[in-house]
Amino acid sequence: MKIGHSVYDNDPLCRVLETPSDVSSWYRQPDNPEARIFLRDRFYRIFPDIAATQPPEVIDFCVFSVTATGKPYIGFCDEGMFMAIGGNGKGAKAALEIGNICAKAAITGEWDYDIKPSSFRIVYEG
Repeated sequence: MKIGHSVYDNDPLCRVLETPSDVSSWYRQPDNPEARIFLRDRFYRIFPDIAATQPPEVIDFCVFSVTATGKPYIGFCDEGMFMAIGGNGKGAKAALEIGNICAKAAITGEWDYDIKPSSFRIVYEG
């Protein structure tokens, strides 16, 4: 079972990683007791019966990107190149459907979905 945290619920564990070095350090940390305790307590509140069995805990670190629109960027970014990026902390929940959109577009070269592509337009900086 995987449980995580999110920027959307005022999570005290959420960190903004500004540089590649920040991201590298985040992934390389050996343990984060604050995260382990916070997530374990959250998990046991949701599944109190499991708490009694004291299952092994594995803490792993991940990151997610946040887009300017709050939606993933999905679309053609160059001729023959299709992109899906920016899960905004909800990428795992939407991964199957985003994968379907991307696979159809990559194979056919066309957008074939009931939501307009402009809803997921790619926003470039600068």
